[in-house]
Amino acid sequence: MTTLRIGKAGFTLIEVLVSVVILAAGAPLVMQALARVSYAHAVAEQHATAYLFAASKLPEIDLAAREARELKDHEEGSFRIGNQAFEWQVVATPVADDPDLASVLLMVSWGHGANAYERRFETLLRFPREPS
Repeated sequence: MTTLRIGKAGFTLIEVLVSVVILAAGAPLVMQALARVSYAHAVAEQHATAYLFAASKLPEIDLAAREARELKDHEEGSFRIGNQAFEWQVVATPVADDPDLASVLLMVSWGHGANAYERRFETLLRFPREPS
């Protein structure tokens, strides 16, 4: 013969309601954290794009200046990667103590949401003069 046990089996309504309230309070926090991580990831990708652009543009500037044996004072442009637009600007300033040396500043800027970002890359380039 089998006997039925009468007692507490399962969860009470109060326990279920408390669990639902805890989950409901935590869900927006998790969603907010995911949104922040997504935004930070997008900005990090844009910073990486700026660094990669600078890594390819500075040697290009160096080569063009060596071939022409001069450096343009100012150069600018823009490029797009997907929906993101970037603008860049190069400013070259001769170094007073050495006429063959120039300080080159490459600025890459872009906007993301309501924020504007700019990264600056500076280097010194030597342009030997032709023998006279």
